[in-house]
Amino acid sequence: MNEYKNRLTILGPSVTKKGYSIVKCSCGTVKEVRNDHIKTGKTLSCGCLRKEKLSEINTSHGMSKSSEYNSWKAMVHRCNDETDERYHDYGGRGISVCERWLNIENFIADIGLKPFKGAQIDRIDNSKGYYKKNCKWSTRSQNQRNMRSNRIIEYRGEQGLLIDFAEKFKINKSTLAKRIFRSGWTVEQALETKLVKGQKIFKEVKP
Repeated sequence: MNEYKNRLTILGPSVTKKGYSIVKCSCGTVKEVRNDHIKTGKTLSCGCLRKEKLSEINTSHGMSKSSEYNSWKAMVHRCNDETDERYHDYGGRGISVCERWLNIENFIADIGLKPFKGAQIDRIDNSKGYYKKNCKWSTRSQNQRNMRSNRIIEYRGEQGLLIDFAEKFKINKSTLAKRIFRSGWTVEQALETKLVKGQKIFKEVKP
């Protein structure tokens, strides 16, 4: 597996930020970088490596037809490509892919191949980015339960995740969320009212 070399030379400790060092990248850029990111290899350059790897995303790595490649490519794009429809939920709010994982071979070396069909890359802490200690392969259902958009609702005295109630009442999660948070239905109305086939949620008449 190929691994990218550290392009940073430490010039000294930062005088303005505790826990940071002033570094010079091989491209000539000088900036402040967190010491723990330097130590763990999470940051290997001033950002120039990230730009170089993004330009190579669509090239072949011998895995371009694999499911792992598709997951990796989607992960990188939603964090770095401002034209990606999901960018505002990821890169737009500071979620990043560590520089080591901009190489698919390093990504696979750290997280392994998918252990089962349909596995999805899942962050353990949704407030943090994509790197080895914060990611794992999960089922689609496990991943959805860990999404920051998955809210807790209360139904007749019982509290639980919206997705769990949606599965219990056999209602699409998005439909249930729209009923409660956009159309102003009570949780009871949203769960107990069945959607007529072919009928759109916003045309439903509130019970």
